[in-house]
Amino acid sequence: MGTSNYSVEFKRDAAHQITVRGYPVREVSRRLGMSTHFLYKWVKLFGDTAPRQPGVDHEAENRRLASRARYDGPAPWPLSAFGHGPPASVHPG
Repeated sequence: MGTSNYSVEFKRDAAHQITVRGYPVREVSRRLGMSTHFLYKWVKLFGDTAPRQPGVDHEAENRRLASRARYDGPAPWPLSAFGHGPPASVHPG
């Protein structure tokens, strides 16, 4: 088995860019000139160090946002107030 050419500090910093700073693995991989395989391994090794907000139900928030995205009802404000009315084909006469 080969030895690693990367220091523990380098590995931890690379994982930190992904888990804490939010950079995509592919971007960090490209920037550092290395395989994504190592980065995924280091993220798993050093764990998710991103601070979590206590008491926030992320699943419930995701469901709430998804339900708003699927809303097909009328606009929540009168569009005519902004100079937008229904399409001309909808107007009678």
